Amino acid sequence: MKTKHTLLLALLLSFSFFGRSQGLSDVNLRISNDKTIVRSIELYAGNIIIKVSQKGNVKLNAVAGTQYAYLDPVSDSQNNKFRTLDNMLIDYYDNFEESRAGKIKSIGSIAVTYYDKFDGFENIGRVKSIGALKFIYYSKYDGFDNIGKLKSVGSINIAYYDRYDGDDLNGKLKSVGNTVIIYYDRYDGPFKNGKIKSITGKTPHLTISNLSADILADNDTF
Repeated sequence: MKTKHTLLLALLLSFSFFGRSQGLSDVNLRISNDKTIVRSIELYAGNIIIKVSQKGNVKLNAVAGTQYAYLDPVSDSQNNKFRTLDNMLIDYYDNFEESRAGKIKSIGSIAVTYYDKFDGFENIGRVKSIGALKFIYYSKYDGFDNIGKLKSVGSINIAYYDRYDGDDLNGKLKSVGNTVIIYYDRYDGPFKNGKIKSITGKTPHLTISNLSADILADNDTF
């Protein structure tokens, strides 16, 4: 495998367990080479793109040419709050549901749930599941270096380096499933230090591809 990488990589996971009944096909897990953390996750349901940020927020988009209607044509065109998208009804939690107020509740038949106070206070408001796909985050019980980062998406585990791996590696993405990420260190010179050196191992339904530099303009911090 070539070790030359652009600043942003895409890890494409096609989860066969979604099934056609769920309407979800595959997941695009995006990482950045500078911070080497999971920046966002994209799920595809037909022409609908369900995007999950590293903060656990969810927003919708769609491929060009997809039919849509906003809840409010004037105010919702800026935040992509749809009434329908690709002929699927989009439902939202009402304002009486505390940490879930206003968040997406369902996309057609695909239910979306969020962590609440009954799950503890660390992840309140973060997405918990989309259809059959579950999202789990690191907590204080996993140590204090990576609290709040994604721990698993469905059956795929996500690991990060911690303080015991040294300061240069602490907090960087270590593995996704059986795929391991190795970085250049200070002995490789200042221009390479901290950048991805190799990605090895095979994970079922996982492929890795480079993205063009213009994708850097995309905002994954919603």
